[in-house]
Amino acid sequence: AAAVCCFLAIMKGSMPHMWLHPLHTADGKKPELLLPEDLEEVGADAPAEGLAAGLNSLLQFVARWTGGHRIDGEPIYRVVLGEAGMYISRHARGEATMSPLHVPLLSSCVGHSQFSVTSAAASSSSQPSTPQRGRSIVLVMPSLNDNKNIIPQAVGPFWLLVADAPEEGAQEILAAMSQRGALRWDLNQAFMLTSKQLGTGSYSVVYLAHEKRVPNHYVAAKVL
Repeated sequence: AAAVCCFLAIMKGSMPHMWLHPLHTADGKKPELLLPEDLEEVGADAPAEGLAAGLNSLLQFVARWTGGHRIDGEPIYRVVLGEAGMYISRHARGEATMSPLHVPLLSSCVGHSQFSVTSAAASSSSQPSTPQRGRSIVLVMPSLNDNKNIIPQAVGPFWLLVADAPEEGAQEILAAMSQRGALRWDLNQAFMLTSKQLGTGSYSVVYLAHEKRVPNHYVAAKVL
């Protein structure tokens, strides 16, 4: 089973810009949650069995697909984080044109993958293509179960976000989401648990942990 955690820390600075992935709006309709079979229509295989493996396989496909398609246009649906979750709003000429759609993050499963695209100028010339600044795909699978302590066993409906951020910025986004109750499945990759338990409950154990990319930065990791 995959380990998930709540990452508790004080975030500083501004959050990287995020917007809804164009796969949500390819048909011009109002954005809705995607299903795994929606990605099969654009070439994805069925997700691997199990929640963590399934989500990772979807993320890897979306990163490859996004890197091979230009998505440099003005973002239509912007995504911001608020105290109660994330909010999706439509913008045109810099102004909001719809009431924000609220997506609660409590017990959502979240993860990310990196991708890069090449500039149009480089790809249309004889010069070697030059990658743009790294960007990230963030996948958010909201909890659809009334019992927030139950972790799903398979991939369910999800949102895909594009973040104008390389790895470090993506980690900031996931940390901010986990502050709002989201569950990360990259615990073993991002954190090193210590043997010190800070608390226990019916469904979880809280450990003192430190973030691998930030020396001496300790957090509380809630493992379900």
